[in-house]
Amino acid sequence: RKINVLQEAQEVTNARLEQIAEQVVHIGQEDSANRLASTTTTVITTQAVAQGQTEHIQQTYVQGQTEHTQQTYAQVAAHT
Repeated sequence: RKINVLQEAQEVTNARLEQIAEQVVHIGQEDSANRLASTTTTVITTQAVAQGQTEHIQQTYVQGQTEHTQQTYAQVAAHT
């Protein structure tokens, strides 16, 4: 009779250890997923332009926009 009780206790203990081992694996997987999900990367880019270059670029842009606008008005006037 004592042997039966010991065998049953051993089976219960083994089953419980299996459950605990599965829980540990599951918790480890969740922890790894959380760590991967919380990792972020920030990329910062900068652009340096000399002052003379900036003025030239702005003038060209404004001039181009003005010419484009004048052409558009001319096209509208020609079709009306």
